[in-house]
Parts: sequence; C-alpha cells; structure tokens
Amino acid sequence: MDAGLPPVVIDWQIGCDGPCQGWFRGVDVGIVTPEQQAAAETPGAEWRCAACLTILGEQQHAAQLQLQQQQYTGAQHGSRQQKQPQQQRQPQQPQQPYQEQAPVSAASASERAAGPKAHAVQLKKLEQQVAKAGGDGARLTEAQVEFKTNSFRRCSEQRFGEALELLRVGAALLLQRGRVELGTELGQLYIKTLEQADEAVSEENVGGIVAIASAYPAVGAAAAAASSRLEVGKITLLRDGVLWTSRKAAGGAGQGASVLHTLLAQSYWREQVRYPPTLAVNP
Repeated sequence: MDAGLPPVVIDWQIGCDGPCQGWFRGVDVGIVTPEQQAAAETPGAEWRCAACLTILGEQQHAAQLQLQQQQYTGAQHGSRQQKQPQQQRQPQQPQQPYQEQAPVSAASASERAAGPKAHAVQLKKLEQQVAKAGGDGARLTEAQVEFKTNSFRRCSEQRFGEALELLRVGAALLLQRGRVELGTELGQLYIKTLEQADEAVSEENVGGIVAIASAYPAVGAAAAAASSRLEVGKITLLRDGVLWTSRKAAGGAGQGASVLHTLLAQSYWREQVRYPPTLAVNP
C-alpha cells in the first residue's frame, strides 16, 4: 500500500439523524478516513444524508416564505384599519317565511285574462271530443282525463265554479255513453270539489248531483252484470252526496238533502230486488 495515501474505512456505517433514519456505509457518503469517522462519532454531533438535507432545506425555505407572507398581510391589514374608519354593522332584517307559489303556465294566465268566454270555448271543445269518440273506450278515457286535468287547474286558480261545471258536464256525457266507471269517478270528484270549495248545500249544488245521477243509463234489458254496475255506481255517487250534505248541515248532525235520500233509497231497493240477500239457516 502506498504510504502517502490515508487509510480508508470500508465496513464502518453511520446512521442518519434526519427523517429517513437510514444507515449508510462510510465510503458511500464520503467518510473514508478514521479522522472523519471520529468527527462523525463525536457526542452531540448530528449527521444527515443528502436526501434529508434537501428535504429539511425545502421545509425551512417554505416556513420562511410563510412567515414573510403573514408579516406582510398583517402590515397591510393594519394600514387599512388606520386609513378607513370602522363601519357599523347594520342589523339583519328578519327573513320572511318561504311560501311556495303554484306554477302558472302561459295558457292558464291567458285563460284567466279571457274570463268566462275562454272557459265556454274550452268546455265546447271537450263536449265535441266526447261526441267524436263515439263508443271508442280509449278515446273516451282520454276525454275523461282532459276533464279532470282542466278541473284540477281551475281549482288551483280558485275558479271552483268552472271546475264544478266541467266535472258535472263531463260526468253526464260519459254516463250517457255507458261509461259508468269513468262517469262515476267524475261525479265523485264533483262532490269532493264542493267540499274543497267549502260550498253551501244549495239548490244549485244538490241539483248538480241529481243531474249526474239522472244521467245513468236505464237498466232496461241490459245484462245482469251491466245492470249491477249501473246501480252500484249510482249508489256510490248518491251515498257520497248524502254524506256531504249531512256534514254541511247542522254542524255535521243533519240528515242531508231529502232528494238525495230518496234517489239513494230507490237505487238501493232496485239492487236488492235483483240480488236479494240470502239468509243462512243452520241445520
């Protein structure tokens, strides 16, 4: 070995005091002499690898930048407070409770502007729609949906008189064409609309129920099943009418409209004659 060269430490290792906490060979990190080894092992001495030194340097640099930014922001805020007088906070106004508004379409707005004339025109179109449908069940069902939809729109606009007229006319037209289920449904909706509008038990309102009940086809020579559907639908309508007039009269303790009681009794009697109840007799 050349006497002019210092001895090299080969197997000695040193631990990093940085975040990695790794171990490195002396020859890999530049500690190649016993003097360098002794300096690294001095009590209190700290050694960090190149990677940890880079990380710590970046962290220190970022901390310095953040500190400078905070100092600059604080200085700017202080100068603004000195230049501008402090504004008094205005008391907040209490929020009004949210009230949902019913959607108003352009068509309904134009109808309200046109008034009763537009309603009469639309009612005439619906009557023609039922007349053109003839005995087509699908087209009559579409017509019933149109009557219901337009009545719902009138109710949402507080135009209960027009809604009641639509339901009364539509129920009568469908019943006259033998569509008992469709007509009965509109008739029941007529009574529900009377309740919704808080209508009084007047001759006009009771007359509307009587007009719908009178539109049911005559039983005649119809089949037994068809005859039963006619009477059951009519009984359902008249029963709802009696209950409505009873609730409205005398604080709910009244007897209801006598004409509806009479029609209901007649329909119920006809149904009992055709289908008398059977009495079970125990042996």
